Amino acid sequence: MRRSDQAFHDGDLRAAIFHARKAALSFIPGADHVQQAYERLEAIGRGAEAQGDEELARIAWEALRVAVLQTNYPGRPSTAAYERAEESLERLRRAREHDAPRR
Repeated sequence: MRRSDQAFHDGDLRAAIFHARKAALSFIPGADHVQQAYERLEAIGRGAEAQGDEELARIAWEALRVAVLQTNYPGRPSTAAYERAEESLERLRRAREHDAPRR
């Protein structure tokens, strides 16, 4: 997460996403860095959406969704982060379809 923190503070959001996803994938039940990584990815996704950067938002939300899926195991409680990522990706998809030129 230190690399994600540094990239985030330097304004390199793609690198911040990359390193946060790596941290989340280094899953250890109950470890603080996992929740911090989820929060970082969600913050970037929300911020990018607010600024109208749909590509960056999609990358952040997809990284969060994939990180949760890849660290899932039988008996692990479901996480609200996954649901928020799914909802956000669906919202972005609908917005893109709505804005797409009609043929």
